[in-house]
Amino acid sequence: MIDILLVDDQKTARESIRAKLESETDLKIVGLANDGESAIEQIELLHPDIVLLDIEMPNLDGIATTKIICQNFVGVKVIILSMHDDDQYVAQSIQAGAMGYLLKSTSAPDLREAIKFVYRGYTQIGPGLVSKLLTTNQTSKVATPINQPPITLQSTQDEEQNPSKHFFNVASVGSRPKKKQSYLLIWLIGNILLWSISLLYLKFKTPTYISSWKLALPGASSSTSINLPEIGQASSSSESPYYNQTSDPRENYKLLASSDQIIEPAARQLNLTAQKFGKPKVKIIDNTTLMELAVEGKTPQEAQKKALALQIVFESELNRLREAEVKQQDQNLVVVLKDAEIKLQQARKNLSDYQASSGLNSEQQLQDLSNNIEQLRKEKAQLASQQQKTQGSLNQLLRELGLSVAQANHMLLLQSDKLFQQYLDNYSQISTELVNLEAKYLSSHPSVINKKEEQTQAENSLIQRAQFVVGQSISFATIQQLYLNNSDGYESKRSDLLRELIALKTETEGIQAQNRELNQQITQLETKLISSSQQSSKLENLRRNLQIAEAVYSSILTKLELSKSNASSTYPIISLLTQPSLPREPSAPKTKLVLLGSAMGSFFLTTALLSLWWRDRYFDSSLSWENNLSSNHHHSLSNFDNIIQAIIKK
Repeated sequence: MIDILLVDDQKTARESIRAKLESETDLKIVGLANDGESAIEQIELLHPDIVLLDIEMPNLDGIATTKIICQNFVGVKVIILSMHDDDQYVAQSIQAGAMGYLLKSTSAPDLREAIKFVYRGYTQIGPGLVSKLLTTNQTSKVATPINQPPITLQSTQDEEQNPSKHFFNVASVGSRPKKKQSYLLIWLIGNILLWSISLLYLKFKTPTYISSWKLALPGASSSTSINLPEIGQASSSSESPYYNQTSDPRENYKLLASSDQIIEPAARQLNLTAQKFGKPKVKIIDNTTLMELAVEGKTPQEAQKKALALQIVFESELNRLREAEVKQQDQNLVVVLKDAEIKLQQARKNLSDYQASSGLNSEQQLQDLSNNIEQLRKEKAQLASQQQKTQGSLNQLLRELGLSVAQANHMLLLQSDKLFQQYLDNYSQISTELVNLEAKYLSSHPSVINKKEEQTQAENSLIQRAQFVVGQSISFATIQQLYLNNSDGYESKRSDLLRELIALKTETEGIQAQNRELNQQITQLETKLISSSQQSSKLENLRRNLQIAEAVYSSILTKLELSKSNASSTYPIISLLTQPSLPREPSAPKTKLVLLGSAMGSFFLTTALLSLWWRDRYFDSSLSWENNLSSNHHHSLSNFDNIIQAIIKK
């Protein structure tokens, strides 16, 4: 995006130029000014890339404004956009530092293209103004030598075919050769540095050798179990170090192998410092129980010696750690064993003291209590037989009545409730009246409807009272089954059966009361028997405590003996899977990799510089002159570089 400041004292001219540029997305009008002073103020605030400047303006004209801009604002390029094609204006504008001189009659596409070329650093001269510069140069008497590089002109169109739309781009003739030489110089210096560093590295880098070896850790678990006759069982187990999925003992070994407590003793064996010995590289091989260690040395023999020394010290340190762990475990077991021994001695003393002080209870007393309990249990059995017989008669009667036990209980309860019987009589009376009314009238008759409502209320009252009496939910269908569905002929017989049912129910309740009494007596005698047997039970408890103390003591003692043969679980045994190797080739420097890296770097450097050179060449070629101009015009253009230099020198 190119930011443009438009400066012209005429508003119509500003709007006309603005309309020509607004259609281009790459060009942006950031400000407008009507004289030179306001233009300088806006440049300080907006920092535009291009300033389109008119010459004739009040207070401060365009040429003076151009000088101030070029002297104080680096990077801001000025294009004079005037309606005058006078040769003096053109020469003074170029002298003041303007990068372009265009007429206001320039078409919109040509104006936009000229702004882009000036933004890239190329001077733009409007159509028909070159001859005026040539005339000015011929009449000028200035003979000052020109020390600046020659300047060439390039055109975008053939002036002879379309002179009204011809532009001239003034660019440095020596820029392309200079850029090419600069790129060649950068390429040469870069490659020299790159290859020099690589070759010096290969020449002076001390070769290093790596000796590696592999260790294997056990993956299975082991266990030991011993049966102690008449005492119990003692067992000892060693779980696999990989049983816990959250930890890996190889990580502990990796940290230990890289610690100073391993490196320093290994370095002392070879009369080296820990820094010169270096830290080993430890790699855990996934999905295995293996780990790989590697150390570096200046020679193959030195690397192998370091590996052997490190392995010896590593195994020695592991043995020391295992012994320390086993010793700590044994100390803990000894403390527990002493505590178990004290408890065993105390159990023996308690049993001996109790036997000496209290003795045993009378066996006859315990036997009498047992006989009484047995007699009561026999009576209880007889009552149970009698209760079963009575219950059988009761069940038979219930079957004759067509009732279940629960229904019989409900019926007896409701039979004894006067309010329920009153509700029942009321319901029966209303039901009879309703039958009579339905025989006379239709179901929609008011009398029938009112009577049905009375029947519903009586039914609800009957249900509520029945539920209150029996203490649970009861349906109207059950009430009908118990009271309302019996014929008059069956009513008398049903009353006799109900009286017999009540008698059997009373007899059953009496037997149940006797049974509860016998249970209470048996419970009391059993409690007394237990109380009398406390001394014997306590003696048995003391004997049991002694057996337990003996079993615990024997188990701990056996575990202490077994632990001496078990490997440490924290530091599992390792086995040397492969011996430390004697390296045949150095691990560094890698000559092929260094040369390949240098070649790749040289390739990337060459590619980058070629891309930059091609980009500049493309931009320059887009501004090259067409060779279709007339011979006179070619002759004029050949001297244009001296004209521009002379104007600048003035």
